[in-house]
Amino acid sequence: MQNAYAKALWKILEDGAKPKEAMKMLHEALKARGRLGLLPKVARAFSLLVSRDESRSRIVFTVARA
Repeated sequence: MQNAYAKALWKILEDGAKPKEAMKMLHEALKARGRLGLLPKVARAFSLLVSRDESRSRIVFTVARA
């Protein structure tokens, strides 16, 4: 479940929301559903999501010596 919330947060941020506003929206959504205890797990899942995305979009430039 925390992965779904992390992906939703990622989507909101990609769509141009400010991080503070996105976190407030996530907090309110979790609070309304009685799942505020998931917030630390969502944070870890979001961190993993970001690191995976960074590793996928990383470009390595290698120059061979002649």
